[in-house]
Amino acid sequence: MKFSNLKIGIRLALLGGFFLLVLLTVGYQGWSAITSINASNANSMARSVDLTQAVDLARGAQVEFKIQVQEWKNILIRGHDPAQLDKYSKAFVKSGQATAAELQKLSAQLNKLNLQTPLVDDAIRMHEQLGQNYWPR
Repeated sequence: MKFSNLKIGIRLALLGGFFLLVLLTVGYQGWSAITSINASNANSMARSVDLTQAVDLARGAQVEFKIQVQEWKNILIRGHDPAQLDKYSKAFVKSGQATAAELQKLSAQLNKLNLQTPLVDDAIRMHEQLGQNYWPR
């Protein structure tokens, strides 16, 4: 049986079936692509949030270190009075602990992102050395 011998109704039905099959194939491929892109976007968004948190932690450590430096200056300028020395010494130590904590959190966050952290590790070591050199209590 030849295609040319078929009635027009059957030809139209076969043509409609062919187009339906093509439409379903293209639709499935489009759906698969959209699903893949959606998953990729979700991963990118999660990574973006993690990177933003890492930046915030770095800025927090920077601010805490700046506060610690200011407390050291307060010790040098106003520490001649024992009460003031005690006040600023406690603030210096507290800021140092906060700085160290922020740097540790930053290191953990960057490790979570599978990023190498040699500069953060160096900053942690140098901060510990500074604390020992300037306030060995």
